[in-house]
Amino acid sequence: MKNSNKLIESFGNKLTKELKDSIPRASGKSSDSVNIEFTKEKDRLTGFKIKGEESVEALRYGRRKTPNGASAGNPTLRTAILGWIKSKGIRPDGNMTLNSLAYLIARKIHKRGFKKNVKVANVFDNIKTKSFRQALQRSEWEGEKDRIIKAFNL
Repeated sequence: MKNSNKLIESFGNKLTKELKDSIPRASGKSSDSVNIEFTKEKDRLTGFKIKGEESVEALRYGRRKTPNGASAGNPTLRTAILGWIKSKGIRPDGNMTLNSLAYLIARKIHKRGFKKNVKVANVFDNIKTKSFRQALQRSEWEGEKDRIIKAFNL
């Protein structure tokens, strides 16, 4: 049981770190929002959930265009983009203001959406199929291997 707890904790922490490391940095807010919550039954770890801001999910899966009649988010996409522009130190050319640039970027995202960030999206698949299976192949996990493979749908 101790070995399976160590494996689940190690796997969860590794996945969380790799996810944080894969997120493009601007202000660090998206990466900093990623955290892990372990689930337990008595003294046994049974799994974990990795949570983060909506922006992390958008990086992982992409974002579809905004449907007609959708209500504004809080903060609005334009406000979030404005914060990103400031964090990145982007300066628009000519007479364009930061607000105008944020508006144009938000308008394009609302109209077209955007594709997933492949680096972020691949973190889960790469760890799940490689690192975790390799750890399970070590003899010290032999007694727990079947239960863990079933729990993580490997």
